[in-house]
Amino acid sequence: KCTKTTPLSFSLHPPHHARVLKAQVWINGKLAHTYKGKHVRAIKFARPKGKFSLKIRTTLSDGEQWQRTATYNGCVQSHVELIQAHKATKHKKAKKHKKKR
Repeated sequence: KCTKTTPLSFSLHPPHHARVLKAQVWINGKLAHTYKGKHVRAIKFARPKGKFSLKIRTTLSDGEQWQRTATYNGCVQSHVELIQAHKATKHKKAKKHKKKR
């Protein structure tokens, strides 16, 4: 059941090898909420009025970033898209240089 006062809530499901460290919520292109922690599992916020676009960008513990976009018209959700915004990079250990005498 959807009413105008029903908040939007989302469960975040990261891959098994990582945790969600940060989740950012954009409503109509403006940053509305930021959630940070050691393991962010769910986000919940007030539903905007009328038609709006929503973007949720999550940052994982391995550096990957995932982005979910959706368009809402009141309580009706349409055009949902999930993309990988940034792939994790494998960091190489820095080589130690020997000092020349």
